[in-house]
Amino acid sequence: MLNPTSLLADALGRNLAESYRRISGDREPHIASALDEAARLVIECIANQFVPSLEVGVDGAILVSPFSMYRYDASYALEVFAAHPSRFRLVKPVDPTLP
Repeated sequence: MLNPTSLLADALGRNLAESYRRISGDREPHIASALDEAARLVIECIANQFVPSLEVGVDGAILVSPFSMYRYDASYALEVFAAHPSRFRLVKPVDPTLP
């Protein structure tokens, strides 16, 4: 079964670990693994706590894709938005060099 939360958690974890490896090389490989795991846990905790709150009085929320962390890659926020389009709106950076 397709699980958007798991897909999001996996994508964020991979992205953070790859970004760390790209910046620091292989100096501290255990940190990249820890970032990967922490990101997965955080996303799953947020999803498990926030999405149910939408059922008890929260009408919706705005997802913001932070440019400083992900540049123009808003794929994780787009996945969450796609899973709950009636509950979320999305703010994401736009690459001015693209047509």
